[in-house]
Amino acid sequence: MCATQSELLGLLSIAKRRRVRPPEILFVQGDEPAGVFLVCSGRVRLFIRNPLTGAITFDRVAEPGSLLGLPAAFGDRPYSMTAEAAEETEVAFVERPMFLEMMRNDGQLCMRCLQLLSDEVRIAREAIGGD
Repeated sequence: MCATQSELLGLLSIAKRRRVRPPEILFVQGDEPAGVFLVCSGRVRLFIRNPLTGAITFDRVAEPGSLLGLPAAFGDRPYSMTAEAAEETEVAFVERPMFLEMMRNDGQLCMRCLQLLSDEVRIAREAIGGD
């Protein structure tokens, strides 16, 4: 789920950039949402761990241009997965209040984020065998 170059410019203007290396964690499943992360370069592993068995039930890699943490940021719910650097990666972090304010003021970006959320729902449904 990647945003386009023009959609990223506004986010990057208010973001805090940093480099992370494996196995550094960006956020942990169950943590309260601090904001959203944009993968600028490198790759981030996203996974869901079953809290009872510890088994990983979902595992994928996010590439540059991916926005991470959207469901938690929009829904004000805990992160539903863990994000961990898979290699040396540069991310841009936007705090949740700033991100939500940007969504209120930029209809085009808001609509794109809704499309990204829709894509995440589709991917999750396909992963569990639904439609």
